[in-house]
Amino acid sequence: MTMFKTLAISFSTMTLFTGITPLYGSSLQYAGPASLVWGWVVVCFFTWFVGIAMAEICSSFPTTGSLYFWAAHLAGPKWGPFSSWCRAWLETIGLIAGIGTQAYAGSQTLQSIILLSTGTNKGGGYFAPKWLFLCMYIGLTVIWAALNTFALEVIAFIDIISIWWQVIGGAVIVIMLPLVALTTQSASYVFTNFELAPNTTGISSKPYAVILSFLVSQYSLYGYDAAAHLTEETKGADKNGPIAILGSLAIISVFGWAYILALTFSIHDFAYLYDPNNETAGAFVPAQILYDAFHGRYHNSAGAIVLLFIIWGSFFFGGLSITTSAARVVYALSRDKGVPFSFLWRKLHPKHKVPTNAVWLCAAICILLGLPILKVNVVFTAITSICTIGWVGGYAVPIFARMVMPEKNFKAGPFYLGKARRPICYIAIHTMIEEAEAQCALLNSESLCDGCFSSDSDIFLFGARTVYMEICLGDGGYVVCYEMAEIENKLGLGRDYHQGVHGLGPKLACQIVKSIGEKDVLKKFASEGLGWVKKRKGAKNNIGKDDTILQVIDAYLKPKCHSADSDFVLKAHSQYPFQRTKLHHICAVYFEWPSERTDGYILPCIVERDLRRFANLRSTSSELGLNLPLHEGLESPADGRRSFESSYRIGDNGTSGGTN
Repeated sequence: MTMFKTLAISFSTMTLFTGITPLYGSSLQYAGPASLVWGWVVVCFFTWFVGIAMAEICSSFPTTGSLYFWAAHLAGPKWGPFSSWCRAWLETIGLIAGIGTQAYAGSQTLQSIILLSTGTNKGGGYFAPKWLFLCMYIGLTVIWAALNTFALEVIAFIDIISIWWQVIGGAVIVIMLPLVALTTQSASYVFTNFELAPNTTGISSKPYAVILSFLVSQYSLYGYDAAAHLTEETKGADKNGPIAILGSLAIISVFGWAYILALTFSIHDFAYLYDPNNETAGAFVPAQILYDAFHGRYHNSAGAIVLLFIIWGSFFFGGLSITTSAARVVYALSRDKGVPFSFLWRKLHPKHKVPTNAVWLCAAICILLGLPILKVNVVFTAITSICTIGWVGGYAVPIFARMVMPEKNFKAGPFYLGKARRPICYIAIHTMIEEAEAQCALLNSESLCDGCFSSDSDIFLFGARTVYMEICLGDGGYVVCYEMAEIENKLGLGRDYHQGVHGLGPKLACQIVKSIGEKDVLKKFASEGLGWVKKRKGAKNNIGKDDTILQVIDAYLKPKCHSADSDFVLKAHSQYPFQRTKLHHICAVYFEWPSERTDGYILPCIVERDLRRFANLRSTSSELGLNLPLHEGLESPADGRRSFESSYRIGDNGTSGGTN
């Protein structure tokens, strides 16, 4: 196999459209176009360290292109079996979940194709319901498994088609879309517009929103290890293998950024992309962008349907390829008795000589992952996160082993890093750790897992709610659990008045609550200042005495309420309108009040405030010769009375009165 074909297959496995297309809409909404566009550049930069580290290892082991083998040999005889087992399981999890991501994205694209082909959402088109969406998901998975069982020779031909499909199709979309779109966004909008959408996403933290917008890049930039699996069949593998890894990463970096730019420049109306009443039912943002571009110029959706079919073909070819890889890894792992019932999964088909049982095991697990589609809306988020964690973890094992192994035990190939090995591997490892933590935190924040294990507090920045640290496995073993709810609901620092205590991060705040007790934390702050807090490493993180913070604490312990008619309250009310439904929810959660009881307490206060404002307005208006009728009433659910109160002034003689 030539270097070009190895490079082409590696690029095809990464699939240009796979990660970007289904995650584009959510990533764009988190923090706006600038975060999405530059996030791709940032993630690409750090992913290159991973690729370079992988290329060096591939050059050293040109005869056996498997990361499973790499981990075993790099970790040495003592840790080799364990490292190899971890690597194989992580890769298996990542690949099986990867089948699910392709099936879900393919079904989503097919759903949009059917909708646009039958008349659009506004024109009475057919929008596939959840049960049919699930059937499409299962159907794609079964087709891929069947082809891997009975038509392995066809897959080799399909791989060649896939290569050119990705390259030509990607070039067509990247070039054609901005040219067709009648309305395009400005460069300043695409490259500098950073905008949160807290009302839609529920996220008001800028760092957290930016991190979430990076997830599309993290998922898209993996799969280049396919070149390593092909080195046994590649001529001059010790040189061409690393070139294929880095070459495929370079192509996807450039093509992926160009695809993101093409979509973003072609946006017609940002808010309309997510409108459930738009032509694509607000379900698939790239489909709406394509529709707006072609319908705006040609007044039909034919062009959008054709480009969506190109994207769908990418998902189909990618899912087929990943199914093949997943089955091979399961077969290899079962051959080494690394999975339960290994004797079953390592059996080969007597005629076709393929691991049939392993193929259908992967398909069955993938289908099980997709079953919650009927009830849960964040299935794709879960599958994508699991896939990324598996791939990231699988890459990290051999790279970590390479970083810590003695240099004398490493047999260098033509592509050798020399003294740069440790810093490159170090950056690569930390990049993958941060990416895995971000994905775990996303699962936790969406209530898809109970908690996250971590060794540092960065995971709180990624949005994790429950974190387990300081694990002890010895006698009397324990694990410390940190809950962000303890900070938000008990410690209460930094709300409304101040941005928080400098140097007091979530982890330290949790420790304070645990050690002192939630009821006495503020009193201890107020009486002793901040000097008693555990000092942290580094002068910048030390917490000194801060009178501003003490004022904040005093405001909590001795609250001073503003008058309901004060300018401060009026300004706050105009910026943050009253949300009755949210208040019902808060009172139900914390006080177990039904909505009627909440209304009984709060609505009379609102009416009283509004009557005062109206009376003042009426008084001022009458002085100008205007007469405003006054009537306001409320039936209180608490006691059944209907009442109102007012004070007023009528006419020039200053007649005044009041009523209740």
